[in-house]
Amino acid sequence: MGRAGDGRRKGAPVTVGLEIGHIAGATGSAAVSAATLEARTAGGDWQPVPLTVTGTDNSGPGEVPGDGFTAGRAFLTTYGAAIPVADAGGWVDLRVTATDAAGGTLSQEIMKAFQVAPAKGAGKPGKPGRG
Repeated sequence: MGRAGDGRRKGAPVTVGLEIGHIAGATGSAAVSAATLEARTAGGDWQPVPLTVTGTDNSGPGEVPGDGFTAGRAFLTTYGAAIPVADAGGWVDLRVTATDAAGGTLSQEIMKAFQVAPAKGAGKPGKPGRG
């Protein structure tokens, strides 16, 4: 099983990418106008994580794919983030919120979104609340 951050140095964050958008053809959809990301590790509190826009596709709602199986995307914005984690590694929970220009909102919380490997020389992950 792979873990995020393999080979990272002590004190280094784990970088992640995030895509927010709509399913193609969604009625009343619009471009993403704001997004936030929060992260927490075992025993910790939610901490805001700055997002950097890395790309946008505001070409419109698009057409629903004709095959009935493919979920096309529209109004897609991609972000990058550097999540601070303990040198000992461990599980990271994520919480994302977003709004679009039409007033639509999204909120999603993912428990144990990914596991982070210990930093080089940091040993094995500690018990919850230790780091």
